[in-house]
Amino acid sequence: MKNKHLMIVKEIFLLMLISFALEAPGFSQYPQEVALDYLFSFPAKSNEAQGVYLFGALFLEADKVNNIYVVNSRGNNIFVFSPKGNFLKKFGTPGQGPGEFQSPKEIFISEEYIIVHDTFNHRLQFFYGSFKFVKSIKLYKTYSSLAVDPKRKLIFASPINKRINPKKRQLIDVLDFEGKLLHSFGRPFLPSLPLPPINPCKLALLPGGEIVMASVNSAKIRKYSSKGELLKENNIDYQEIKELEQRNIKSFKNISRGKRTPFSHIIEAIDVNKNWIYLLHNGSSQTYIFKLDRQLNLIKVFHCLRPPESYFMDLEVVLNNNTEKFYLLQASPENKIDVYINNTKGG
Repeated sequence: MKNKHLMIVKEIFLLMLISFALEAPGFSQYPQEVALDYLFSFPAKSNEAQGVYLFGALFLEADKVNNIYVVNSRGNNIFVFSPKGNFLKKFGTPGQGPGEFQSPKEIFISEEYIIVHDTFNHRLQFFYGSFKFVKSIKLYKTYSSLAVDPKRKLIFASPINKRINPKKRQLIDVLDFEGKLLHSFGRPFLPSLPLPPINPCKLALLPGGEIVMASVNSAKIRKYSSKGELLKENNIDYQEIKELEQRNIKSFKNISRGKRTPFSHIIEAIDVNKNWIYLLHNGSSQTYIFKLDRQLNLIKVFHCLRPPESYFMDLEVVLNNNTEKFYLLQASPENKIDVYINNTKGG
């Protein structure tokens, strides 16, 4: 009888431990869902008289004082706005010379440089903080996404290799600040499926120098060391994402050259702020932002209603006194930036 009572006590204690573990950060069975509050949009209509309007804008980046840099791709220039959306500066003109762009795609800001991915000129342009030209480096591949490590002077780039067998393809090239290819790493997310365009990814850098790589067309996300060692792989554990992934896999199995195959972008953009990772997803009726910790555990799901026919291309997350503010770049029907805030306590 005594042994039986002892076993019951042990079972109760074990159940208590499991319960505490499920309630601990990173172990929650279901992530917390938070509705975001809309604040404002910009540029203002009054800015159009100054020639300030977005035309094919693709990318957002914040500097250390939270000014927002917008890569205005089809306008071939860069706009700078204050955190409140007030216009501060415009830089760049169409062309091939220093400070000129052809469909710029991304911008990266460090203590030393502003780096612009000048896509159709196949180069990266380096500027000092006042947009004083420093140098440009040639890119010998077309890249869909970049991440820059200014401390190690490394550039991590995801190439578009349409003619390479996906089983042999590496998803990330590592370049130095002179454009020299140092090495490549990262196996495809879906290596068993045909044709490499199904394996695009979004890249971001954690404060310790690790690379976060999110699949555009699947639910997978990975973390690598700067040397290319796989540190962690996880799936976004959210029902809508899992259903879209299965639908994409089914479509990709029937893919053939010259034939259009319908599929859905699962992750549109990635951002890192401090030790948090944010992933943007355009849902059927809502826009979702998935918040993960640096171990790739899904912690929170932010959401806001999607305006009819709207589509968001990028996001920038700004933390101010532990309050999260989300800058969402709307591509259509109107190219503008919508700003939302998380007003819940505890972030």
